[in-house]
Amino acid sequence: MITGALGYVGSHIAVLLSKNPNFDLFLIDNFENSSKDTLKKIKFLCKSKINFFEMDIRNSLTISDFIKSKNIKTIIHCAGLKSVKNSELHPDEYEEVNVTGSYTLLNSFINSNNKKDELNFIFSSSACVYGKPVYLPYDELHPTNPFNNYGHNKVSIENMLNKKVRQTDNLKVVSLRYFNPVGAHDSYLIGDRPSGYPENLMPIINEVAKNKSSKLEIYGNDYNTPDGTAVRDYVHILDVAQGHLSALKYLFNCKKKSYEVFNLGSGKGISVLELIDTFQRVNKLKIPYFFGKRRKGDLPEYFADTSKAKKILNWSPTKNLDQMCFSSWKFENTL
Repeated sequence: MITGALGYVGSHIAVLLSKNPNFDLFLIDNFENSSKDTLKKIKFLCKSKINFFEMDIRNSLTISDFIKSKNIKTIIHCAGLKSVKNSELHPDEYEEVNVTGSYTLLNSFINSNNKKDELNFIFSSSACVYGKPVYLPYDELHPTNPFNNYGHNKVSIENMLNKKVRQTDNLKVVSLRYFNPVGAHDSYLIGDRPSGYPENLMPIINEVAKNKSSKLEIYGNDYNTPDGTAVRDYVHILDVAQGHLSALKYLFNCKKKSYEVFNLGSGKGISVLELIDTFQRVNKLKIPYFFGKRRKGDLPEYFADTSKAKKILNWSPTKNLDQMCFSSWKFENTL
């Protein structure tokens, strides 16, 4: 079962896993951050019947009945609110949807199954759990000290999952800490489609490229980085989806209860100007921009150490920045 299956990450996981005939796949979403148009595209890409159900993870009775009736033994949990800005404006709502919703989902999962069944759970976490770097690159042992409510939500859920594993003999959990997923599916039919005005850099670049915005504002050009702009770790969405398949294989082969955390990133730092220059070059476009002031809370740079995922999951990113920029723009032109 994939929660939040019509979202950016969930939809790409769904299409990838649909290729495996051994998976009986159930997609659930409540359309909070998604659309029925995405569901149509997933059905088309999967070329098979998709088991989709409109459902909210906070409804324990509905979720429990569903898990029992469909004999769900593995959950990939992508559902949740994801705007960092809105998490500051509406902290109670984010706590209720993200943290309480995850708690309800996990308890329903455990209580709806036999204690002898092996239960597998993959959680969509985030690099924002780390906060200000004590050292770089971030590895999974780096302290977690987020400075926004969205990051605190993710840490709370991770801690809850870790505790549940210690209390439950038949539960195996992986938390995947994404860095900055960008790009789109090779068909260009599904990609990053934020509701409302986008907050992340790549969708904002697309807005400027489509003349929906006149110029791109770059927040600060006086950081202690090679070109003065902030440095981030970007990873292709298809590599992120593949990371979930690798995590599934790891859990299926693990014969005892466990809790593990893995970074999913490129392991490389890319500046704002580097990303813009690459986007312009591969798509033969001009992106007008100007420099504004730094935003409060923005870090000068961060990027991942992905050696643990490579060693244990046998996962490494395969797509480069050119492919991220090209596929992102191609998807944008299908909308």
